[in-house]
This record gives sequence, C-alpha cells and structure tokens, in this order.
Amino acid sequence: MKLQAANVRTLLMSVAIILLAALIAAACETERVVEVEVIKEVPVEKVVTQEVVKTVEVQVPGETVVVEKEVVKEVVVEKPVEVIREVLKEVEVVKEVVVEAQRPMVRPAPGTVLNIVTSDVGPANWHRPIANFPYNTMSTLLGVSEHLLDVAPDGTLLPMIAREWVVDDVGITWTIQPGVPWHDSAYGTVDVDDIHWSYENGSREGTVSHATGWYRDDFQNPRIVDENTVQWDWGENGPTIRYILTTRGLGSGTAIENKDYYETVGEEVHSSKFMGTGPYKVQSHVNDDIITLEAIKNHWRNTPDFEIVRAIEVPEQATRIALMKGGQGDITDISIPLLDQIVDEPGMRLVQGAVAGKTSAIFFMGGNFQIQPTLSDGTPNAPANTDNPWVGEPGNEEDLERARNLRRALSYAIDRDSINEFILFGQGCHQYVYTIDVCNPRHQDEWIHPYDLDKARELMAMGGFPDGFDMPLWIPTATPPDTFIEVAEAIVPMWEELGVTITIDKSAYSSRRPEFFERGALQDVFAFPWGGNLELVQYTDYLCDLIDGCTLWNSGYDDPIGYDVHKTFSQNYQDTDKAWDALVPYFEYHSHLGDLPVVSSLDWLDPLVVGPRIGEVDMVEHSLVMPEIEGIHIAEQ
Repeated sequence: MKLQAANVRTLLMSVAIILLAALIAAACETERVVEVEVIKEVPVEKVVTQEVVKTVEVQVPGETVVVEKEVVKEVVVEKPVEVIREVLKEVEVVKEVVVEAQRPMVRPAPGTVLNIVTSDVGPANWHRPIANFPYNTMSTLLGVSEHLLDVAPDGTLLPMIAREWVVDDVGITWTIQPGVPWHDSAYGTVDVDDIHWSYENGSREGTVSHATGWYRDDFQNPRIVDENTVQWDWGENGPTIRYILTTRGLGSGTAIENKDYYETVGEEVHSSKFMGTGPYKVQSHVNDDIITLEAIKNHWRNTPDFEIVRAIEVPEQATRIALMKGGQGDITDISIPLLDQIVDEPGMRLVQGAVAGKTSAIFFMGGNFQIQPTLSDGTPNAPANTDNPWVGEPGNEEDLERARNLRRALSYAIDRDSINEFILFGQGCHQYVYTIDVCNPRHQDEWIHPYDLDKARELMAMGGFPDGFDMPLWIPTATPPDTFIEVAEAIVPMWEELGVTITIDKSAYSSRRPEFFERGALQDVFAFPWGGNLELVQYTDYLCDLIDGCTLWNSGYDDPIGYDVHKTFSQNYQDTDKAWDALVPYFEYHSHLGDLPVVSSLDWLDPLVVGPRIGEVDMVEHSLVMPEIEGIHIAEQ
C-alpha cells in the first residue's frame, strides 16, 4: 500500500505528538487517559521544484521498525507562496485520570529543625561511668550513641554494632559489624578494642552507671578473640538474662564509645564534647539550657529526617504548652491534668513508645536497711535507723512487726480512687505492690487492700504511734514527670489525717542520687517515680534491691529471700512463664501481706504531645527524660 504525502505528514506529526507526550509523562511521572474526537480539514496547495525521495522509519530502542518505504516523484510549477489551511475540531475530556508518583524525600530534609521542649537537658556530661541518671541515657535517646544490640517494639533483639551474637552455656560471643564510622572520621571505624574498652571502663571502680556495673558481676574472662570478635564467659552465678541490657531500647544500657578519642582528649572533654556513631552528632550542649544536634547524612544504619535537632530546657509546664501552641515546639511532655489545654489544638496529638515506661508514685521508707547485719564481704551493714518510727529493730520480730504496721497504715490511708479520678482522669492503675499494678494479668487479688482510714488508724495504734509521727519526705524535682509530683503531693494530706507531720524536700533528683551509692545514707522517705509496672527484663535490675552487692544503686533494704528469687529467676531466664513464676515471692514480700518495705499508690502512662510538623512516630522506648528521636519522623508536605 502507498501513502500519500499528506498522510505521511500526518503520521510523522502523530509520532512526534506521541513521543512528546511520553517525555512529559516521564518527567512528571503522570499517567493520563484522554479520549479525543478530532475532525481535520487540511486543503494544501504545494509548490515543489525538486524530486523527493521519502523514507518513513520509526526508531524503537534496540531496533528499527520500518513502517513504510516509498518513492514519490512530483514535478510541479514553482509558485512563490504556499498556503496551508487547517480546520481542527476536538472533543476532549470525556475521562481523565492523573496518577502522580510521589517524589522521594531527601533525608535529612534540608532546613528542617526538630524542637524538643523538655523540663531538663542537664549538664554536658555524657560519659557513662560519670554520668548520673537520667543524663547517662541522653546519648542513646538522642540518637548520638549506638549499642551492641537494638530492640524491636515486640522486644525482639536486633543487630546494631554487633551483627551476630551467640549465647550458649559458656557465655556470649559477639561479632561486630565492620565499617561502622565514628562521627569524627579521623578516628576511623568501630573496632573490637572500642567494644572491650567501653564495658571495661564503663564498669570500672567507682562507676555511677549501675546498668554497666553488672558486667563485672555477670561475666568473667572477657577477651578479644580476633579483629571482629569479643568473648564473654558467664560469671560464677551462671547464665543471666541481664545481658540484654546491652540494647538501645533500654536507655541506661552501655553505649559504645571511642577509646582513642578518650585517651587523646581526656575524660572531661570526651564527656562534654561527646562523639558516637549514631544518626545524630552533638554540635553543642550548654549546661541546663540547650542541646543542639546535627544529622549524619548517609548514616550507615538510619539516616534521620531532620537536619537539626534542638532540645530546649523549659522547666515550666505553662511555658512548654505556650511554645507548642505557638509552633516553636514540636514535641514535649505535659502532665495529664493539663492535657486538655493542648490536645484540641489543630495538629496536636498524643503519642507513646511501644515499650511503655509507666510513671508511678511509690515511697521508699528510708532507714529500713539492715535485715542482714553483715555484708557478703564480711563487713558490717549500715545500722538500721530505728529513730525512724517505720524502721524496726533487726532481730526483734515484735518490733519489726510493729514497724510493718506503720507502713501498712500509710498504704491503707491512700485514696487511690480519688487520685485516679481527679488527677489521672481514670488513666491510672492501682498499685499495691512495688513494680506490678492491678492491670497486669499476673497480679493477684490477695495483694489488694481497700482504702480504709479507720483501718489505717488502727494500724497506727498497733505500730505504737496512734497520734502520728514526724516524717521527712523527699519529692524529687527537675527530672521526674510533673504528674508524679502532683500525685505525690496529693498523698501528703491523706497521711496528715493520720497525724503524720510531713516536711517536704524538693531537691533535684540528680543532687541527691549519690546517696543511693552509699548504704545507709538515705534516711528520709523518698518518693520514687520509676517503680511502676515493669517488663520482665527490667527485673534483672530491680531484683538486686534485695541482694547485697548485686547493684551499685540500692534502694536501702535487703532480705534473704532476694538471693533465692534472683537465683531462680536467672536460671529460668529462657522460659518466660517460669521467670514470672519465680517473681511471685518478690511480689508477696512487697505486699501488705509481707514486709511492705515500699509503699505503692498508682502508676500511669504519661503521653508525649507532638505538633503538626511531626508525621509518623515509631519510638520503641517510651521516655519522658528525652524522647527517642530516631522514631520521630517529619510530616509529609
């Protein structure tokens, strides 16, 4: 079949239009479906003075397809003017579908800033052995440090600095990830010397990091096997689940630090100008004012969304609320009673981490130390402070029971229903036993007792103080959540109804924390915000309260049952149900049926509030000290 010249031109025009449309679609990543009716009249008067040979070919990548090839010979008389008339009629937009492909986001997004408004940024002191809680968690929560292991929201252990680990009857073999770069490229990448040194130095004599201090108790003969491998053998007490405190998801765990940097700049500079391997690096830290971080582009594990992060210290809740409302803050913690001032603001919402860290209001009864008069190393224990009415004389069962009745009276006098209704708006769980609440399916009804002021007064009389006694009470500030302070203060008048005269100390937690490293130092009653419902692994730490020498931090009491409970729990660390069963004597000891060395009230989950610039939130650890910023993502624009 032969094509006329006009048809050839039409074909060429159609091919050009198709190619142009394809280029536009590729550039915009848009798919269009358009139905068009076209009517064309094209009268053409042509002037041609030469012989024309035309070949029509369509180029396809990789091959040439010949549609038509012909020779056309035309000889006409030359005229100086060519006239082309074209009438084009189109009927369009019967149906149009446009699919826009999303442009991938550049990470970190240029110019983006995440503003955290928090009650306390603390001192520029990041080095684990000298950083008091909660400041020893900052480098982890802010994504500056990394750990041997990571943890998934369901508690599954994941590789981080360690790409493989083998747990057996001998111990643990760690194989490290090759090529993990330090923030300062002059120090190269993480090596086995850094791993070994981080734990050896972190658990050194005098360390204040009890979550690293366990390393020396649980393992022996730690050694470098080769350039990629470190081996830890189990200690004298055998295998323990506590090794998973190496994870990032438990903020007090051990971060990996650079040995050469420490030895080059010294401990003070190393701690104040901290260097890690995480997705963010420290630009500056002004004591008790502001921390500024910068994103690591093309991070080896997880390039973050925000280019800059600022953690700004704002102690007053009202100011934090105002900053969030004004768009100057992106994430903060606010006490439950004040949430109604902000949650209805446009773009505001409540978020939490997968592993819920509940806040509580429990009370350590100071001076209740000496149950075992001699420590494991043969030295005398700190003497019991029997000047405190709630402390009994060691070895005198009658006096010990008298003191227990006073502690029971304090528990019976707490109106948990009213606190839950008027302060926590029904979001709390009653707690009668340290570290477990009534919302936990493993809680037992026999550990519950009602609010009963008459019963409390009866117990006060049985305790030898029917008209009350004096009580110094420390309610720590700065670090603990604001809701905790409100709940603790609400309990004060309830105890005052029993005739207890209370003197409140509101010193910052960090200022008195060293007392927990010296047995016998804490003599007053201490309100504690971190003894709420725990995950199973956390008992590897909390069980040590009952054991001499088990942990550097101690809450001031020990008991012979603690050794049996800890041993049974550790032996069953691979069987969840058996491990929980091993804890029952621990719970009974802390109940009103047992010794009740700690008086509990309620626990609850303090949420975080995020603003409109925040998108998806997938934090693992729920922390009010500082949000886990690796799980905070920028909102899609």
